[in-house]
Amino acid sequence: MASAPDHRRIGPRLRTTVWLLCIIGAFTATHTPPPEKPAPMIFNDKFLHFMGFCALGIVTVWRAAGRKSAFSRSAFVGWFGFLATYGLLDEASQRFVGREFELGDWTADVAGALVGMIICVLCLRASPAEMT
Repeated sequence: MASAPDHRRIGPRLRTTVWLLCIIGAFTATHTPPPEKPAPMIFNDKFLHFMGFCALGIVTVWRAAGRKSAFSRSAFVGWFGFLATYGLLDEASQRFVGREFELGDWTADVAGALVGMIICVLCLRASPAEMT
């Protein structure tokens, strides 16, 4: 019988690479100039911001926790501050590509990052100790 793969056995370089690709992908998505004729929105813009930063929150904790099954409060606060600051800078720099800063977008970013980080911390805590 095959056992489930242990998420903590993935090396730190791979975790960092995945995390950086997610950050670069998010930056690219938000810094592409808007099309002249916008496509119809399938999802609300705030929902997309929330889900994007929820994913960034998950991969950030996954990357930062590494092989540990615990994630300290200070690490949580530090990485949350990083994501909130990144979201603010991301939103503010969009004016250079013809987009506008929207406080609602940044609020959705921050809320998504918080929820994603909490989800990943809870998953780390639920991981069986014998898999380390």
